[in-house]
Amino acid sequence: MVKHLPGKFRALGNIGDVLIKMGEVEEAVKMYQRQLSFARQSHDRGMEAAAYGALGLGHRLLRRFDKALGYHTQELTLRQEMGDLKGECRAHGNLGAVHMSLGNYTNAMKCYQEQLERAKELKDNAVEAQAFGNLGIARLNMAHYEDAIGYLEQQLATLEQLSTPTATLDKGRAFGNLGDCYDALGDFEEAVKCHEQHLAISLKLKSSRDQERAYRGLGHSHKCLGNLQQALVCFEKRLVVAHELNSPNSKASAYGELGHIHSTLENLKTKWPRLMQLVVLELFISKWGSTRQLCNTTKRTLIQLRNWGWPLYRGELVAI
Repeated sequence: MVKHLPGKFRALGNIGDVLIKMGEVEEAVKMYQRQLSFARQSHDRGMEAAAYGALGLGHRLLRRFDKALGYHTQELTLRQEMGDLKGECRAHGNLGAVHMSLGNYTNAMKCYQEQLERAKELKDNAVEAQAFGNLGIARLNMAHYEDAIGYLEQQLATLEQLSTPTATLDKGRAFGNLGDCYDALGDFEEAVKCHEQHLAISLKLKSSRDQERAYRGLGHSHKCLGNLQQALVCFEKRLVVAHELNSPNSKASAYGELGHIHSTLENLKTKWPRLMQLVVLELFISKWGSTRQLCNTTKRTLIQLRNWGWPLYRGELVAI
């Protein structure tokens, strides 16, 4: 029976991975837990470390961060004991991702620095680029924008040595993150250049999620530059992609941005049906069905509508 355990282990992992893609994370965790049992039965530390890594991912997706940290710490310990440099590198990245989700950016930086060191030892350009990108995003979240730009530029330089579709997509995302840094620094012209690069790559690779993000960033930068017509086009295109993705949050945000642009351009009175969709969307995604959860852009739009005497949705928006 023991000789069949590795095959069963792989099969359970494959099932778990498919369940993750289907959004059935709880069921995936059950598969990974069974994997762990098989790994312990076979006394295979490599399999056990892999199961810990999968369980950590599952619990992170379920926002059970304490459990995720515990599993990834066990994963790292086993990889270090085995002298598995590649696995150790992956475990450091996994721990960094959990700390990022918790907002513990300093701890995330430490994990990603370890990831980078191991990647350099391995001479693995793909993982090295990933580590530079992770460090850049962590610094971006810490509002250390100049440092973030430095890491992201190193990520781009490393990605230039790779030619896979994944590397190209990562290159586009690095440009998107650079654009966010330049937006935060108020250098909107440079931000536009970066977001345009992100958009070009996302269109080439037909990545809808990246197109949605690129249109959002480009629209924001144009709006900050006062290029309202260009911003309008970007947010319109973002809305189309958000509908394709069927993402309520993205749709609501796009409607809010469009409402604000039309308000600024004094086009609001001709856009009532669209703005009604904005109201309904944001009400539906609000936990309490009230304006407490509405984004500031939407609130400004609704206040303008009320000032113009537009009848508000079922009286829900009276006390903005």
